[in-house]
Amino acid sequence: MAGPAGDSGWTARSRAWVAADGFFPAEFDPTSRRSFSWTGRTAHLVLPHLDRSQVNRLTLKLRAGRSPASAPLPVLWLMVDHVVLVTTQTSNEQQAVSVDIPRRRAAGAIVTLMVSNTFTPGVHDTRALGVIVDDVSLTAATGHFRPSGYVMARAASGTPAARHCCAPSRGCSRRHP
Repeated sequence: MAGPAGDSGWTARSRAWVAADGFFPAEFDPTSRRSFSWTGRTAHLVLPHLDRSQVNRLTLKLRAGRSPASAPLPVLWLMVDHVVLVTTQTSNEQQAVSVDIPRRRAAGAIVTLMVSNTFTPGVHDTRALGVIVDDVSLTAATGHFRPSGYVMARAASGTPAARHCCAPSRGCSRRHP
């Protein structure tokens, strides 16, 4: 699973696997023809139904986005469930930063990005910008995702309803075993 991180406010399209908070609305880079999102000083990626029975890896493609005349490049701390697991110096070149989300019994995870310093682009743009996030991806350490109990329950509850809605008595010609 992968994609940009931006949160576009109340008009945002929801992603089933992640909810983003602390990101500015997505912007489009005409040179690379890709979307990206700035963080503030702190941003959160909430993965409410992530199966934690195995290790998962979250990878961020990011860059500092600073001009030589602006503030120094920030240090980035990545936390999982409020515990710092990765500390790295950012660069103006795109870099992939990964954090392993450890196993635990309960589903779900909160990944927090925190930067040491922000900058304000100018008088017409007073946002306190942290780092640019170009892409967020989630993979299972084993290479295979297992659905959480919540997902399995939702799938199981949908199957009888789908069969009922597509029953021959309701005008559906498809036969179910």
